[in-house]
Amino acid sequence: MSTENAPLETPDGAAATATTQTTEIPVDSTPPTRRGPGRPSNAEKAARAAAAAGVKSEKVGAAPKVDKPSKRGAKMSADALNALAKQIQGIHAMAAMMSGIGILQISNEEAGLLAHGISAVSEEYGLALDGKTGAALQLFGAAAMVYAPRVLQIAAMRKAAQKNAPVDATVVG
Repeated sequence: MSTENAPLETPDGAAATATTQTTEIPVDSTPPTRRGPGRPSNAEKAARAAAAAGVKSEKVGAAPKVDKPSKRGAKMSADALNALAKQIQGIHAMAAMMSGIGILQISNEEAGLLAHGISAVSEEYGLALDGKTGAALQLFGAAAMVYAPRVLQIAAMRKAAQKNAPVDATVVG
């Protein structure tokens, strides 16, 4: 450690001396130690869990072998096909009502055929949806089928009120 005195001038013009101290840091020629590789991989976690449970693994750090699912999409259940058919029919009913073209509405049989076709395509191309995504899509589809006709009816009532024409307020469904 060394001490130095340096002349200074204060704001009012008086002379003053400041004492500064400097500390010498020794230079180390060895580089700092490197930390570990970070978080353990899933294979390492599985090996540690197996070792804690007393199970011997074939290889240290090897992940346990799990059967992989096929790349093709899973076949839809009958309930899922019926739900999809109802949604398809509801979408077509909404399109027919919104456009005023009744021929866009399809029957139960036609909706079932379309649902089976969608199922076959999803199987061939491996378009399997997991449970959460499928449930969310079904919720949105069902909400659209329930609320869209009502929203359209309210819009028609408002438009008729502006024109002072009577409108049938029955809900289509």
